[in-house]
Amino acid sequence: MTQTLMRGTTRALCCLAFVLLAGCGAEWVPAEQAAPAISATPAAEATTSPTPSLAAPVTPAPVTETPPGLSRVSSPSASPRAARPTRTPTPSPTPASPEEQLATFYAEATGTATAAGTPLRGRRAPTRTRTNTPTPTITPTPLPPFAVLRIDRPGRMSKVISPFRAELGVTPGEDGSVHIDLIGEDGRYISRQVLSYGSYKGKSIGIAPDIEFQISAVAETARLVIFINDKTGRVRNLTSLDLILLSIGDNEINPAEDQREAYIVRKPKEDDVITGGVLHLEGLARPVNASPLIFELVAENGSVVGQTSLTVPPPSGDLSHTPYTVDIPYIVNDVTPARLVIRQESTTRIPGIVELSSRELILAP
Repeated sequence: MTQTLMRGTTRALCCLAFVLLAGCGAEWVPAEQAAPAISATPAAEATTSPTPSLAAPVTPAPVTETPPGLSRVSSPSASPRAARPTRTPTPSPTPASPEEQLATFYAEATGTATAAGTPLRGRRAPTRTRTNTPTPTITPTPLPPFAVLRIDRPGRMSKVISPFRAELGVTPGEDGSVHIDLIGEDGRYISRQVLSYGSYKGKSIGIAPDIEFQISAVAETARLVIFINDKTGRVRNLTSLDLILLSIGDNEINPAEDQREAYIVRKPKEDDVITGGVLHLEGLARPVNASPLIFELVAENGSVVGQTSLTVPPPSGDLSHTPYTVDIPYIVNDVTPARLVIRQESTTRIPGIVELSSRELILAP
């Protein structure tokens, strides 16, 4: 009895399951309402279908007897559907984060390439740097050259005892010699030396000769003179300073003063040919005393073919030298090599030339 009841229940459940499965199968419609055959949907339309469905096979329903008056029309879902192209959603660009936008802005603004996708984290906005425009600078006037002959030690009016060492900057003359004289108050030569530096002709060198002297008084004013000659024996350059000679006591050395060239000639240049009987001279001067500058044109035989003088005031302000111009008349009958000499004479008890500079020219009628 119990088994019979269980069998009946099982059959009922199976029938119910069959009915449910049949309802999910083919769709049955009346014959008069049968739809025409369904043609394949174009791919474009399938793609634009608003609700894409997943293509999955449908289990066919079991064949049953069709009731009279009904015709079976296969529904599109009656047979396995062909896999329709699934619409792939077009990815919309994701807005860049503020940091990435800032990084792109910096890269474009500064022209600096940054790594793709790497934001400039923690960086500040670039600071605008001002471009410095070159400012015109004033080129200073070149300093006058150092003198051909210099007395570096002792300085002017130093007190010295015998012997004393003189530190000199010299350029040996064309004969390779340097002359050193010590002249007393009455014009006598207290000491004279001629030092030969034949292998250093035309070169600036430093020397330190010892100078001895004897005086009868306790003290005497003297002049230390250094000069060089050219090949004809004319004085080419000369410089000097006054000292106080002591027979007893200790040295009292003063520092040296300006060691630049005292007389500078801008025009004419060395070995220029001058014509017309007048030499126009332009230059700069730092007078060593209050005496006028003496300009001479000295021929090779020592004769003076032209001469004039000019009082040049001492430089003022920031000037180291005073500009001047002067015309020197000369008389020659033929082309004549001559030396232009600029010099100043002593204004103290010791006579003689205290400073001299020169250059060679060629004079023509």
